[in-house]
Amino acid sequence: MIPYDPRFELDLPQALFGEDGAAALRAADDMVFRLRTFSIRFAMFMGAALLSDDDGMHAAALDGMARSREGHGLAFDLICRGHSVRPAHPEAAATFETVRDNHPDEIRIATEYGRQTADILGRFRGDDPPDRAEFNRFLVFSYEAYAPAIMRIGLGVSAECARRRDVGDAGARGALERARAARLRIQSIARTVRLISINASVEAARAGDAGRSFAVIAREIGALSEQTAEVSIEMGHSMEEILAKARL
Repeated sequence: MIPYDPRFELDLPQALFGEDGAAALRAADDMVFRLRTFSIRFAMFMGAALLSDDDGMHAAALDGMARSREGHGLAFDLICRGHSVRPAHPEAAATFETVRDNHPDEIRIATEYGRQTADILGRFRGDDPPDRAEFNRFLVFSYEAYAPAIMRIGLGVSAECARRRDVGDAGARGALERARAARLRIQSIARTVRLISINASVEAARAGDAGRSFAVIAREIGALSEQTAEVSIEMGHSMEEILAKARL
């Protein structure tokens, strides 16, 4: 019999660690699904290890259990402990921190699941492998305690991700309104500058010695130009904020 080679992906999604906040939140929202997937795989390989009489298949099942536990541990450490090989995006990290604060009982159950899988795998590799009755007890714990706890954690992650996206949307809308207000101010200043220019032209046509008044006009135009520059900078900052919030 050809042994099964369990080469499924273990690494966490790269989007969790990138610079795109929206992508990090989407990846965070999928993390609990990864936990469930690896836990199901662990139970499947445990059953195969108990049932198989073939040495190659037994070894492959143990390898599958080990890889399933490793993948589960990577996701568990990030969600339930805030630990990972590199820092997650701040939006994802804050999401998981909120979930940990709100679901201490569920985190405790997930921690117990990790302890049990470590014990089971260690016993399979030693001289006291678990029997089928212990397998049944593990399945009962997995589906009656662990699975509901993980589902509640998943709902918490999804709700926090949605809240953060809503905050980002509200921030983008506020920035857009500020940009619109700045644009109106620019337009108003521009109209004033045009009127001053027209008046200056009229005065220039009327007077000779009245040229002294052009100094006053020039200062006014200079002041208005400075205001225009300030508003332009403000508008630019608002637009940058819009773009940053839109990424969320």
